[in-house]
Amino acid sequence: MAIDKFIYILFIIVISTQFVDISSNDKKVSKKEQPLMILENSIVYSINKNNMDKVVESKVFSKFKTTEVLEDGIIVTRDKDENINNILSADFMIKQNNDIELIDNVKYNKGNNISLNTSKLNYNTKTQIATNKVKFNAIYNKNTIDGTHLYLDTQNNIMKSKNTHFNIYTKDNNASN
Repeated sequence: MAIDKFIYILFIIVISTQFVDISSNDKKVSKKEQPLMILENSIVYSINKNNMDKVVESKVFSKFKTTEVLEDGIIVTRDKDENINNILSADFMIKQNNDIELIDNVKYNKGNNISLNTSKLNYNTKTQIATNKVKFNAIYNKNTIDGTHLYLDTQNNIMKSKNTHFNIYTKDNNASN
């Protein structure tokens, strides 16, 4: 009798588990998005009818559904004036649509006119405007600029910042504050 009851209870448990969802309901734990493509030590060229528009170089390039991530990346673009190159480099870059977030050891150079160093920078490739809220130092036509909260319009050569300190160099190389 006891064996019959045990088998009957075991049968009921097996049947009931068929209708109950045993899967994990951990919706709080989000799975990390997997990259669609990974390139190591890559160089990508963008070419138009006349010349090269852009060169993107990185140690590791990861392409996700809506985001591109570069480690130790360098982006070189040509300005309207064909002789001037814009160079963006950083230890880590995250690109979504036209916006690039550059993190750690960020450097921006525009020809021989502008050289910018900071730890974080947001750059829009369409408007060519760079912004940040951290400390930066820059050289603009041999004049040094230090400050925070940078706004740099590279098309119109407009630079704004807070807590700014200028060193203006004259032709006889004497600095004035």
